[in-house]
Amino acid sequence: MQKGKQPFFGLGGWAIEWITAVILYLFGLEVLGWSWLQVTTVVLLALFFAFWFADFDNWPFSKLGLPGMGIGVVAVSFILGWITWEYLAYFGWEPYTWGFPLILTLYFMYLVVSMSFENVHLEDLSIPKKAFVNFVLYFFIAYLILKSARVAGIEPLQEGVPAHWFPIAQFYFLGFGAWITQKMKHPAKGIVNLFIVLFVTLLYVATLIFTGVPDIIVTFNPEMIAWVAVLSATGVPLYVFLANYPWRKLKQPYMGLVGLILLFVVGAITFYVLEAIVGIWYSGSEVFYHMIALSFCAVTTEFMMAFSFMYGVPECFATLAGEYTEE
Repeated sequence: MQKGKQPFFGLGGWAIEWITAVILYLFGLEVLGWSWLQVTTVVLLALFFAFWFADFDNWPFSKLGLPGMGIGVVAVSFILGWITWEYLAYFGWEPYTWGFPLILTLYFMYLVVSMSFENVHLEDLSIPKKAFVNFVLYFFIAYLILKSARVAGIEPLQEGVPAHWFPIAQFYFLGFGAWITQKMKHPAKGIVNLFIVLFVTLLYVATLIFTGVPDIIVTFNPEMIAWVAVLSATGVPLYVFLANYPWRKLKQPYMGLVGLILLFVVGAITFYVLEAIVGIWYSGSEVFYHMIALSFCAVTTEFMMAFSFMYGVPECFATLAGEYTEE
């Protein structure tokens, strides 16, 4: 197991996440001259490719060991993310009309195929074939969804699958360990996994609507997207870097429920602190635009740390299996 005394190991990873995110964002903004939206789009595309590599044990870089494996995955993922951005731009697919909706839909496909059903359709294939099949599957189905939406006349930024499920999925798979379905088999396991994530997301969205939060789905609300981004940047530090410390002594479902509460509490604190800091340099809606980009840089950093460099992952999985050890 990866050694690191908690909570110092987890808090250190959390600090690295945000420091790296700031550097990444300023590099895109100041050095490359990109807009906040281009930075957001490129880093999320890069993260999608990092997820794609992680699906197959970071093949073909796994032979390099650490840190070579992580460096290789991160470098190639960012190159592929940038190439995808340029490809979209070349064909006139603007970020508002294709880029961001494409990302949202690709990530939803990842939730369905890889997280919920655990790539059960690839069991008999070699790793290169698995990677190719999933690559084609993700992009082809995402394109069909977006194209169908455009034909149906759905407005830009409503074409992608809404992203409210993303932090909920972090809780369910990393904080809760998909505890309910651990002994189930596919396809029932995948169906139940997906149902639970979407059902909890609907409860969460319904709560937001009930409390008077406006336009959380049907329009581009920068404050709400900034909240989703900050919440998404909170799950991995709690569940992976800290490995559910110190509440990991609790058994499921109590460990997961405490983790879910902390996700929203810590996420809210982070949101208001980040809003105050970004508000020093920007005002009005610009504050939320830059919070979106900075937070998604943090999301990209945290997942690459976890699944490309394996920071905290062994301890996280051991915790979910009830095999944690106190340092």
